[in-house]
Amino acid sequence: LDLQWKNTDFLKELGFYGSYHQDPMNQLIHFIFIPLIWWSINVWLCYLPPLGLSLTVLGHKVTWGTLMLLIYVGYYCALDTTSGLAFAPVLTVMYLLSYRAVSKERERNGTLKSKGKEPPYWSWGKVAFVVHALGWIMQIGPGHGHYEGVKPALMDSLGQALGVAPLFAFLEGWWMMGGSPETAAAVGELVLANR
Repeated sequence: LDLQWKNTDFLKELGFYGSYHQDPMNQLIHFIFIPLIWWSINVWLCYLPPLGLSLTVLGHKVTWGTLMLLIYVGYYCALDTTSGLAFAPVLTVMYLLSYRAVSKERERNGTLKSKGKEPPYWSWGKVAFVVHALGWIMQIGPGHGHYEGVKPALMDSLGQALGVAPLFAFLEGWWMMGGSPETAAAVGELVLANR
């Protein structure tokens, strides 16, 4: 992964975000809950066709969730091709899980309604709401409030925090496993300068 880490703006983005995430417990909380927040938003968006249009590509119904996946992968590849391509399969799996859950729920509800039965009260949208709320509570409460002791990055740059957070959480996991030590060190130096 170190081959294309020469984008200094990208390193600065990581350094900015990393300066808010130095405590190992806070890092673990973010590593778990940022992907879950991304997944929960994607679940909600998988219920919605873009602009109310019914588009199908190669038998796959396009939703706002599809567009969210494409936007994030495109953005990450523009920031850094190697890390964007490395993270793309993770985002794609989360998208496919979201898409499949919503599709199966729609099929089930359609079958029940055709038999004159009411669908169950629970839905993947409601599950996503609980997961989403829990993700934010864990990051802001124990993550930043207790372990890190600093405000979340989104308080200083909402767009940057929401855009870079999923990729940063992925990269922190990669770095913890020993991947890209030179990049981890470069970002570490920027973190110290920002902190």
